[in-house]
Amino acid sequence: MLDGANAGKVTRADSTGHYSLTGLVAGSFAVRARATGYDSGDIRVTIVDSDAHADITLRRTPGPPDYSGIWTGEYKINDCTNVDPPGVTPINICRYPASSNIYRFDLSQSGRTVKGTYRMVSAMFSCPCGGEYGTFDVSGTIAQDGTLTMITTGTPRVSGVVLTETFSLTRTSASTLSGSVTGTLALGTTVRGMFSGSVLSGTR
Repeated sequence: MLDGANAGKVTRADSTGHYSLTGLVAGSFAVRARATGYDSGDIRVTIVDSDAHADITLRRTPGPPDYSGIWTGEYKINDCTNVDPPGVTPINICRYPASSNIYRFDLSQSGRTVKGTYRMVSAMFSCPCGGEYGTFDVSGTIAQDGTLTMITTGTPRVSGVVLTETFSLTRTSASTLSGSVTGTLALGTTVRGMFSGSVLSGTR
């Protein structure tokens, strides 16, 4: 019970969903029902005499969308900012972004937690630091609105290039993705460029 003279009174339904409450004060009050895996439901009940009946229908809470599987697609860098720390020779990484970048996700999912690997199949930048960036660990969480945010981690490329990316993805159908990406490219521990872009496609 949520309000009125009977506020705070609770009971538990049996395995068939039937419930009962005794010792209630006559009047009008709100009743809330909850069950694991269902959205809660409220109903207003008015008791005039000692016998009243109220049915509450609960809707099953939808589960998160399924992002598991092997996804391949493209994304494009739309914006890039060079970072030239004091005392470091400028290299202007932002003049080299590739027109599109082919990626591969291999993902597993448990509830709203997603883990797996991310591989750049084509060069992100066509400068001497370009070429394939290798395979990274990736993990993230599915939000209540169904979007998946994942962050790449792992060992940097042998050349010293360190790529860090955050993907914000939406499953637009059972087998297609869209979204955005932001990230940084560093040489060793020094960030030399920050970028953002859009996920152009993704299929599994």
